[in-house]
Amino acid sequence: MNQFAVFRAETSSRTWALGAAIIFSALCLAAWTGSHVVWSMIFGGLLALLAWTDLRTETVPDGLTIALVLTGMSYTISVGSPVLGPVAGIAILLTLGLLQERYSPDKGWFGSGDFFLASGILAWLGNSGALETVLFASFFICLHAILQRRTSIALAPSLSAAALLHWLGGPIL
Repeated sequence: MNQFAVFRAETSSRTWALGAAIIFSALCLAAWTGSHVVWSMIFGGLLALLAWTDLRTETVPDGLTIALVLTGMSYTISVGSPVLGPVAGIAILLTLGLLQERYSPDKGWFGSGDFFLASGILAWLGNSGALETVLFASFFICLHAILQRRTSIALAPSLSAAALLHWLGGPIL
């Protein structure tokens, strides 16, 4: 096994461990306080971590996105929002991400981690919130690409910023 494969395996296990720790502490904190502020800190922290990781490494770790999905579903259930629509959307996005990871021969613009991130945002914001987030993220991506004069831009920072804008400001459209 070469040195890169060892580093990747260690990084992958660390990411899964971090994701599991985030899920556990989020559920404990939410059960303890039940406060919207705590949920906001969890959502914002996960989004910031995912955006930073994507900017730095151009990857979106599966462990953190699954943590985002599970904490999002916990939030949705705890506030009594409808669950059936987001669960169907999450299943579709996770399936698309797995298919893209399995059958895509090259690394394209939209990776499997981006599908997983979108499913996590869907878990937190619901169907209409996720749709608005994708619309705003497309605007942020275009703006970012124009300002940096690049054609290849990390997607997670734009998705995260748009999701946080929706979370803090409510529906805009």
